[in-house]
Amino acid sequence: MKAVKLFLLIAVLSFQLFAQSAGTILNKIQQKYNSYENISAEFKQFNLKQTAPALKGKIFYSKGKVKLLLPAAQIVIIKDTVWNYNKKLNQLAISLNEEEKPLFDFGNFSKDLLRNFNASVRKRKNFFEIILTPKGNNFEFEKLKLIVGKNFLIRSVQAKGESFNRVKIDFENFGFNKITKRNFFKIKVPKNCRIIDLR
Repeated sequence: MKAVKLFLLIAVLSFQLFAQSAGTILNKIQQKYNSYENISAEFKQFNLKQTAPALKGKIFYSKGKVKLLLPAAQIVIIKDTVWNYNKKLNQLAISLNEEEKPLFDFGNFSKDLLRNFNASVRKRKNFFEIILTPKGNNFEFEKLKLIVGKNFLIRSVQAKGESFNRVKIDFENFGFNKITKRNFFKIKVPKNCRIIDLR
């Protein structure tokens, strides 16, 4: 679950970005999230020195709901409840978010990030670097680096931590307001699926 939370933290920073100062960037991100009903993106995750992706899939977000489509799993998070379907085991685990209060919620995106991180911006020739460092010791990583193109979309996110060295996630093929089905954030499982309810 910690790995999923780390991914979501990285991923949610990576949909859309407009840049001048750190505070301006985070406020612009907040405005973007509020302006769309839903957002999606394809991703590829690379571990240190790997050329082939260790993980790839798609992430979807819609006001209080997150869905991850992975090769071997589907994960849905709605508020404080997590549904994790393992295709190989044909097993659905339902659990509550481990944290009493999430790191941040999408409704207060910029405020929560600025409360938990020191943020800075470095302007390069063809892109921006957004550096986020935790203010406390409650995180799995030491630093996040966001690479932002001139079109203000994230090209890559890099995370560095003591327990996992470096992880890079690339994002592409963003979609906006493309989810139309009401039950999109429900996981459909076979009738013989094993269900483990840990709530």
